[in-house]
Amino acid sequence: MYFEHLPAELYEAIFRQVPSRESQRTVLAVSRAIPSAPVPLYYLFRNLCISVPDQAIRFYSRFRRRTTTQDDSQDTTATLSEPEQKAAWVKELYVETWEMDADVFLNLVRLFPRLRVMSIRIGPTNFAPEHLEDLFSKPFPGIRYVNLRFRPYVQKATYYQFLKGAYFDSTLLAISRWPSSHLPTISIVQDALEPEVIQKHAFAQPLVFHRLDYTLSIFLHSHGVSRSLKALRFRIPGRPIARSLCSPVPTPPNSDFNLSKAPASLEFLDVSTCGVLESEVDTILVRFTALKHLILDGCAILRGELLDGEWNALGKRCALVGARRAKEREKALKAWAEVVKLSAASVSATTGSDAPAERRTATKNLKKAKRGRKGLAAATISLRNQDYSDRPAAASSRVQSEGQRTEEKNKPPSKIRIFPSLPTLKTICVTVSPAIKPDKYSMIRAEFESGWAEGVALLSVTRARQRASARNGFRIMRIVASDETDEEDYEPSLKGLEDVGMDDEEVFAMKLEDGSEVLEMTAPVICFCGSEREEFHEPNCGHRIGRKLMGDDL
Repeated sequence: MYFEHLPAELYEAIFRQVPSRESQRTVLAVSRAIPSAPVPLYYLFRNLCISVPDQAIRFYSRFRRRTTTQDDSQDTTATLSEPEQKAAWVKELYVETWEMDADVFLNLVRLFPRLRVMSIRIGPTNFAPEHLEDLFSKPFPGIRYVNLRFRPYVQKATYYQFLKGAYFDSTLLAISRWPSSHLPTISIVQDALEPEVIQKHAFAQPLVFHRLDYTLSIFLHSHGVSRSLKALRFRIPGRPIARSLCSPVPTPPNSDFNLSKAPASLEFLDVSTCGVLESEVDTILVRFTALKHLILDGCAILRGELLDGEWNALGKRCALVGARRAKEREKALKAWAEVVKLSAASVSATTGSDAPAERRTATKNLKKAKRGRKGLAAATISLRNQDYSDRPAAASSRVQSEGQRTEEKNKPPSKIRIFPSLPTLKTICVTVSPAIKPDKYSMIRAEFESGWAEGVALLSVTRARQRASARNGFRIMRIVASDETDEEDYEPSLKGLEDVGMDDEEVFAMKLEDGSEVLEMTAPVICFCGSEREEFHEPNCGHRIGRKLMGDDL
């Protein structure tokens, strides 16, 4: 059978195997080589790649034509012209030139109503911050992946951008204002200066984002991003970003940002080339509860120069991130209990006429528990108005008698323990210094795995101790995802927690999802290869997963 006799369905199956960035060139070459073949033109327009500046102008000239037809009977226009139909086929748009006219690109991208992937290169002369702010001022309904790659430096030092204040903070703030989003993958990369350029010209890495700590916090805590983000690549050479990733954002009053919690579903994080301390690795793991893959290539202050025993300590801390997260939450609960105690003491010092009004306000604030999932809304002990001194607890019902309140006067407050979660980390990637030879990699992995095993064993003991505490009357709670909670009915400082009952065997069983024991949990895969060729990487390492998610070899 000749190629021109193959059915169109077979050509579609072949083109689905071609990488996205090569699809347009491949389909065009096949259609020219075999003119009579039933090549589906859909794949010719599905993935557009702009590799030279004038190509954007040619695309715009083709897609902007509108050949409308008039219906004399109803005096209406046809739904879609041929250029509009082809524009609706475009799903992925890649800009691989640093010299494209930004105004032409803005006009072009507005013609594609079903865009799902957008990859743009931003050089020192083609895009200004105002262009990107205009581009993302309105949300893209179907966008699934945004890739912004910055290269703001030139071969000759210039202070024009610095004096102008051309920073791209407004780009992240524009995306943060989106009311809702289904954007699971975001890549923001600033190319690092090449060593030969630094040695020859001796000028510093230019700034792309000025107030990165504030801007990145706003971006991660925005309502649209925090609800959908699963994979984030954020590479800014030399900039410390751990505080921006892990700290809550201070919001000014009357802010136009719709803020939520940090992404609870983030599974992939690449902060290569950033300034990340060794002590901040487990801090990042504590902050993102679902993180599975962490890429730290080229971090100037985390390059594998750890002394004997420090890789062991790092592995142990990575295994115990759930225990550290639980301790931090218990500490916050104790601080809140102190506030409640001081508030109760202040109420007791009020006059007799003020005390009934205070009790009426407290009773009015109590909410009726709902049916269904037994979370905090159905908690048997309320801490909102509970007195942690010798005074009785506040009334929880108008029908409660004075005798019952007197009986509760000497009742001790409920003691809460937070159940530590299991570690979720599967891979970690670090670029070591040239002083560490490849024959040392196995020793580093063994040391890290030894520390990981010690941490898992300690975690198992801690979880067993928690079950014994539950038998002794302690209230055991665990941290749950924010989308599983009904925040309207929860105590203010217990949001994101739920009770663990003694009969909840799945929690106390010390089993993994595959049925194996917690002590059998394997250590994360460690890869030291960076951007080396695929054959040198560890099986199922974070680099391989990142290339599938981001669609490039950065």
